[in-house]
Amino acid sequence: MIDSELVDLVPELLENNSEMAFFARWVEEISSKQQVNRRLIILSDSGLSVCSSKSFTKTPTRNKFLSWFDLKRLNLIQSDTLKFYFLNNEKSIEATVAFITEDPRNVIDLIGQHLVNILNPDEYPNIDIPNFRFSDFSPSIFRSLLHLMAKALADYKFSDDIISLVNTYHLFLESGSSCLNTGIFQNSKYLDLIFDTLNFAPQITSVVFPQNKSTFSHWPNFLYLLKRSRYIQNVITNEIIDDKFSILQSFTKENYKGVFNSIGFNCPKMTQNEFDIAIKLIENLGIHNITFGSLTPRFNSVKLLNNFHNLYNNISSLTLDHITKINFPLVLQTFKNLTHLGVTFCKLELSKVLSFICAQTNYTIESFDFAGNIYSTPINITNRVLPKNVKKLGFNNVEFYGITLQILFEFLINQKRDKEHQISISLSNLKIDDQVLSSFFQYLLSYCKNAQKLLYSPNYGKNDFQCNSPNGSQKNLHLHSFCELEWDNNDTYYPIIPFCSQSNTITKLSLNGSINENDNNLIQYLISFIACNKTCTELNIAGSIKHSFSSHVLNLIFQAIKLDNRVIKRLNLRNHSYDNANLDSLADALMSNRNIEYINFSNNGIHDKSVWHRFFSKLTGRGKPLDFPIPIAEFSNMASNGKITTPEIEEIMKMIYSIKKGSSDVNIPQNTIECTNYNDDVAHFEFEYKFKEDVDDIAAVRNFFENGLKIETLLNDIKKPAHA
Repeated sequence: MIDSELVDLVPELLENNSEMAFFARWVEEISSKQQVNRRLIILSDSGLSVCSSKSFTKTPTRNKFLSWFDLKRLNLIQSDTLKFYFLNNEKSIEATVAFITEDPRNVIDLIGQHLVNILNPDEYPNIDIPNFRFSDFSPSIFRSLLHLMAKALADYKFSDDIISLVNTYHLFLESGSSCLNTGIFQNSKYLDLIFDTLNFAPQITSVVFPQNKSTFSHWPNFLYLLKRSRYIQNVITNEIIDDKFSILQSFTKENYKGVFNSIGFNCPKMTQNEFDIAIKLIENLGIHNITFGSLTPRFNSVKLLNNFHNLYNNISSLTLDHITKINFPLVLQTFKNLTHLGVTFCKLELSKVLSFICAQTNYTIESFDFAGNIYSTPINITNRVLPKNVKKLGFNNVEFYGITLQILFEFLINQKRDKEHQISISLSNLKIDDQVLSSFFQYLLSYCKNAQKLLYSPNYGKNDFQCNSPNGSQKNLHLHSFCELEWDNNDTYYPIIPFCSQSNTITKLSLNGSINENDNNLIQYLISFIACNKTCTELNIAGSIKHSFSSHVLNLIFQAIKLDNRVIKRLNLRNHSYDNANLDSLADALMSNRNIEYINFSNNGIHDKSVWHRFFSKLTGRGKPLDFPIPIAEFSNMASNGKITTPEIEEIMKMIYSIKKGSSDVNIPQNTIECTNYNDDVAHFEFEYKFKEDVDDIAAVRNFFENGLKIETLLNDIKKPAHA
């Protein structure tokens, strides 16, 4: 969340992918002298920037950049002061940061999230957070930490290493993550304590072992996890194989009592014998979902697939990741009886892959994952037909070139499907330049415009209409049959909303981190979609550092939720800039619309206990069960700053459990769970699209849709500046 002082700096902060920015007193040791300056500190996924300028109302110039990979030590020395120690090319920088406009715990949490992604444990810093007190933590965190401390005291002498382990584990638990990367513990010799504690942390369901470069490996811990874990369902290991790897041969079906659904081996330099051990382990586990990645080139497609011979009839899902020179036709023919096949980050040309899967009809695969591959060749595949059994296609992180994204969409739109065979499409985090994206949305607008003509024509029902294809020719297209569309973390223009609305098949739409609230047309159509859609049961519009909603836009969304057709059941509204009044408005919306079963409003920055108490108190009278993530980060912040006591947290938690459970004693008004037919334009939206002719560029696209909202007050509000 950007501080109010930084409004004029937002464009540059966003351009540089900043995740947090705040002012602080930067105290640096230079030539045995302390230099104290007020500085703008900018955190990103790659590191920390220290900026200065003559006036903080102007764009600052970067003074120095420090990478997270060079961070060696991080100490919380006072409640508002952190001490950093960086070492780069034998040059050290030691600095003390006294915070002016940010809570240091938020900074620690953000830094911790990036450290978890570092696969080399040698690069993890030492994190020291003193004054550890159990009373500071929520009940779920307290239980895990208490068990860890008890186990440590029973098996070992209390030491600085144990304290460091506990502090690091505490930071991880507070992050709310369900995936534990063991590298955050810096190859601690006490790692076995953590694995034992996982049996008291049901929220942690996945474990990742990073690549290990120390003198000892963690294969015994890996085996312990497989044998003893109660809650871990997914495990991936990236460790280098050593002589301890053979211990996995001792695993048998008889000593397995776990609940694993997936396992992944991304171990470099795996030999044939080691590969056989891994395959045998998977066979004993009875796991149906497996991943193999980063195998050396000597594992060509023929040798690789021959090794899976014993698993052909046992596995239902296989992912081959980061394997070069893979023969996709051979893979498909070999694993034709799978339910899911992923071939990810293997440098595949997807135009050829899609042509091949359309040409084959003798496989039962329902979903393909092609993440991280390339689509560069504009081969015309628009008239190819996917087998009816293919229901899900994933193209996340794919690089698109030229008109290939339009070709893909035209191909997908042309798949005429009945209700049982509709298609789920995932296109998130695309690697695509602005020009290609602009061209794509022009194509999408052309599709929507022609679809609108069909909807109002006497021929409606035939589901075919003329549309310009990517190569400029006229094609007969029909209304798409997508049931799910994920378009997360991509720049977005508003034609995507009418595209999803002009078919009666969409049940899930995900636009997380993709909606720019300054695009009034996009916001207008989003609100109309919420209020008027008749098929979409799940809508994900979470925010990100680049795109988040202001309190003003959130209130408009909450009003639309009140008016919706009682269709939406799951809603993601996390990572937005809530104010105190927003929670009151959200509570009103959830009371008016009790059809919603799940909502995520976490990471909202509300640190007022009275607001939270009022919010949850109102929802206890809802009757219908409502599931949602508990706002642990907000409660922890209030607790650590003395804004809420343990008894007050316990009182709120009782209300939360009551809301999640629901109550049959509450009289639920029928109009809160069933759609009411609204005939009055002042009471409801009439969701229509009207198109003009000729599209030249995206700038012109913004003027193509006339106002679709009929509620005058909302329409006036949405045209106001966000800060009004």
